[in-house]
Amino acid sequence: MFTMNPAIPLWIIVAATLSAKSAAQAQPEPEPEDLKQQLTETVRDGNETALLQLIRKSAGRQELFALSDDSFAFEMRAAKTLAALMPESPADHKVIRQTELSLLRQTDDEGVVRDLLDGLLGSEVKEGTDPSLAITLADALYDDIRRDLNDGAIRQGKGVSGGKFRALVDTAALMLRAAGDPSRVAFFKQILTRAHVPSDQSAEVLAIAKDGTVSLNEAVPKTTSARHDILKRPLTWLFVLLALSLLMAIVWRINTLRNS
Repeated sequence: MFTMNPAIPLWIIVAATLSAKSAAQAQPEPEPEDLKQQLTETVRDGNETALLQLIRKSAGRQELFALSDDSFAFEMRAAKTLAALMPESPADHKVIRQTELSLLRQTDDEGVVRDLLDGLLGSEVKEGTDPSLAITLADALYDDIRRDLNDGAIRQGKGVSGGKFRALVDTAALMLRAAGDPSRVAFFKQILTRAHVPSDQSAEVLAIAKDGTVSLNEAVPKTTSARHDILKRPLTWLFVLLALSLLMAIVWRINTLRNS
């Protein structure tokens, strides 16, 4: 009876299996027109799973920014879909966060800005996080938002100076009022602290900021540094001494003229 060498068919089977697996994983990059069509349909349908899949690749993110720049309707729907995305891993969270930050810098529409900030602030800290870590995360996110930020926005067809910063404070103040978890409370308080808005005055500032006739910088209470307080008193005394010296010099001069 003829016996086949078992090593040969086993090798062939293993090689064929690996080849099939590699072929299945090596999906070609979509053509630019195909990618544009995929993103347009994905955003139109609000397909969060498909959008996350597309923006995981740099080409998908760049196409999303280009389409947002060309179409306000696309940009508006893209911002809402991005804000609703649920990351499946830390890598996904990083991709979503960076995409929202880039679109935040690019857009000039206040509604889009607020949708993006909803996503950025709302998803950064999970309930149960240590409050000290939440404060660290708030500092990092605040710095990332403010870095290279074009702070103009358009509201009802009119340009608003400081519109993005105002939207940041509005969003943080609203989320703070709704927060119950200590970590999220600490997070939103730190965002407001970095914006120089005391958390106990956030409601007042929020009400003023919603009035388009007043800029947020005017609404935010001015904070005085400790260094300024330390220097203020010596400078005041120095001014008094100089004034007295000047007065005494004038009196001496008058007396000298009278006696001459």
